[in-house]
Amino acid sequence: MSVFQDKEIAIYDAVPMQSADSKGKRPAESPRSTAMVNVRTVTDMLVAESWGLEVNRDIQVTCSNPIDVAPGEYVGYQDDMFKVVGAPIYDSHVALMCKRI
Repeated sequence: MSVFQDKEIAIYDAVPMQSADSKGKRPAESPRSTAMVNVRTVTDMLVAESWGLEVNRDIQVTCSNPIDVAPGEYVGYQDDMFKVVGAPIYDSHVALMCKRI
């Protein structure tokens, strides 16, 4: 069975901020890989609240195949960058909950 996944995301490692004052992480300069996926804007208020996301701003990425990305890393989609805040486990697919940065 073929699954229609027509959006491409770029996957970025999380790297330490370069300034001495910063203790956070940022996306690496270049992506380590890409993946073909489905992307949809989060529209359900309960889903958004449970993951700390904003309705009509943040995204959920789904794919039928495993994707090598973990919470805390980043995905680029179109002209936006998103931090992966969660990766719920499902039997049928992979999901990533992503907050625009």
